[in-house]
Amino acid sequence: LAGQYIDIMMRDDKRRGFSIASPPGEDHLTLQVRHVPKGRFTSHIFHSMKVRDILRLEGPLGTFFLRTESQLPILMIAGGTGFAPINSILQDIVSSKSFDRSIHFYWGVRAQRDLYHHQRALKWAELFPSTFAYTPVLSEPENTDEWAGDKGWVHEVVLRDYPNLSNYQVYASGPPPMIDAIRGTFPQAGLNLDDLFYDSFEFSSDTLYPNDQGNSQ
Repeated sequence: LAGQYIDIMMRDDKRRGFSIASPPGEDHLTLQVRHVPKGRFTSHIFHSMKVRDILRLEGPLGTFFLRTESQLPILMIAGGTGFAPINSILQDIVSSKSFDRSIHFYWGVRAQRDLYHHQRALKWAELFPSTFAYTPVLSEPENTDEWAGDKGWVHEVVLRDYPNLSNYQVYASGPPPMIDAIRGTFPQAGLNLDDLFYDSFEFSSDTLYPNDQGNSQ
């Protein structure tokens, strides 16, 4: 299902979980991997992996997928490469031409260069202006960004725009601090916890950044 992830099995029997960024039905899997300095697996991907190398995979796994039985409007929130599973879901919706529920997508990153599929999200907003909205948020814009958009923490921007969440579904994907903030503050704004679905990119014990991660719900 769009939004799920795979585990890549390493030689020492450890696992690295990566969300599938491509929609179901394609003849390949796309992953969005950020190179982590000293990250064991991501360094292997960027420096050592060759065409036709064999990888052992397990999946698809996880419960981060669209609940189609609801008709509530949707808020989707991505932090960094947490865009990957949301990209899968949105690409699947676009390909099926089933944008029949209102979706507002927020993407929180540090600087403008981290919006690696910015044009894709803008295109969705252009194709479905009545049902899809896109708001990028920068937490640490660089001086060269000349950024006129939203700044700060992405979950705070969501709460500013939607102070009453009692009639929404929320799908959030990204680092644990973002997920923890959403779980702690959104119910105070009226969100029913049964309408909150999240994919938390957990830290691996031998890496420095959560994108060399294991996914969990």
